[in-house]
Amino acid sequence: MKHIQTVEGLLLLHSITQSIIESEDFDSALEITLQKICESTGWIYGESWMPSADGTRLEYGKAWFSNNKKVERFKKESKDFNFLPETGLPGRVWSSKKPEWINDVTINGNFPRRQFAVDAGLKTAIGIPIIDKNNVIAVIVFITSEILEKDEQTIEFISNIALQLGVFFNHKKTKDLLRKSESEVRAILDNIPDIFYRTSKDGKLLIVSGAVKKILDYEPYELIGKQLADLYVDPHGRSKFLKKLEENGGRISNYEALLKRKDGSEMWISTNSQFYYNETGNIDGVEGIGRDITELKKLEEMLLRMQKLEAIGLLAGGIAHDFNNLLTAIIGNIGLSKMYLQP
Repeated sequence: MKHIQTVEGLLLLHSITQSIIESEDFDSALEITLQKICESTGWIYGESWMPSADGTRLEYGKAWFSNNKKVERFKKESKDFNFLPETGLPGRVWSSKKPEWINDVTINGNFPRRQFAVDAGLKTAIGIPIIDKNNVIAVIVFITSEILEKDEQTIEFISNIALQLGVFFNHKKTKDLLRKSESEVRAILDNIPDIFYRTSKDGKLLIVSGAVKKILDYEPYELIGKQLADLYVDPHGRSKFLKKLEENGGRISNYEALLKRKDGSEMWISTNSQFYYNETGNIDGVEGIGRDITELKKLEEMLLRMQKLEAIGLLAGGIAHDFNNLLTAIIGNIGLSKMYLQP
């Protein structure tokens, strides 16, 4: 069994921590940890135990490592074991949330796999809890073929690595929850008919929902990082919008703007928008919903045209009526004149 020196231990801790950070998931992080500890310290077998879905027992984990063929049967038999709290080395570590060192597992009364350990020539074992927010999320166990006296330095070294695994698990869990939340929000946004958008303080698009494809013919990724101002037909359109937004106290409804589609054609958009703020209360950007009102604008224009034509028609009718009255009077006067002019 190799004794880890201080400097060497720090370098190994750094190496393992880096490998943990680069791991794709928690099981991968566990596996690389078991391998590196076994290869660098002389433990011939490493395994992981995970709480069951209902939290009532420990089950053999996916992560394990051995560089000794003699422990194959021990590993195979271990997969069929479950440990209740206080049962066996994993169960006791799970309950106490503290490391435990067994000098010789073959003479320990609370080591249910004792006979398989005897057959594999296994002796000293150590169990270390991996904790996240005071909950044991895994127990890692290392076993060697030598009888070793309890070594506090080794316990501290592996415990420090377990601490890094706990941090990684929490970070990964938070990241997964965030990714799931973002995915759910994205699914909602992509299923609404209007465009949801969010810009940075300088006007760059940070989020654009899927409706932008139908309305402006852009894929969302094509607009991320682009200036929203570039979509306005009027070069000063964005500035006018922001001025109006400020005048309305940071919130505006039914603001109409003429935007350019990908092919250069024009679309009328009505937007409800607002400033959004950071944790210090300063404006971080603008977000809002944009709706295609192009057809509505066409109908309004058509209605206005019809109203103009109707007004012209009424005017023409009035002129004709007045002209007819005038013409009748003139014809009547001509008739009277003819009567007076007859000999």
